[in-house]
Amino acid sequence: MYVKQNPVILIGPGHSIPSGTSFTRELWIEVVVTDAAGNVFYTSGLPAANGDLPDLDLDPDLTLYSATLYDAAGDRTFFTWRAVDIDESHLHQAGEASEPQYKIHVPLSAVGPLTLDTRLRLRAMPPALLRELGLDDILPLAIHTIWEQSDTIAVVPIEGEEERASPTD
Repeated sequence: MYVKQNPVILIGPGHSIPSGTSFTRELWIEVVVTDAAGNVFYTSGLPAANGDLPDLDLDPDLTLYSATLYDAAGDRTFFTWRAVDIDESHLHQAGEASEPQYKIHVPLSAVGPLTLDTRLRLRAMPPALLRELGLDDILPLAIHTIWEQSDTIAVVPIEGEEERASPTD
């Protein structure tokens, strides 16, 4: 069974976010779902051991708000002097609502209730930028939690299915 959750709704500020050097700043949503036995069976937005956010092929649900610079060959670059193009399509635009959705598989073995932990995270730059500059010694970078929420979700049987997850009131 799947549960579709909208854990975060961002209402647009007076400017796009992240602002400033948006091609180095990373603002993302971290989602972790556990069952009552403490088993983690869904994550999105968790940094890897080296601090990098996963690529979309490893975390297709990743919600990342950031701009990307590209060089003449079409490759991502962190450096403005190499950049010939910028993609700002993943910034949260001013005045707009953002309502990311997650389709979460709830295994039949899940012990209810479930806990949905959601955090909006921000850091000044991706660790890969510092590694590219040879500044590994100042890693790891601080990650700031802008907002967080924990919700309880009941696991209830319904006719025709063995289990189903539904938000509790």
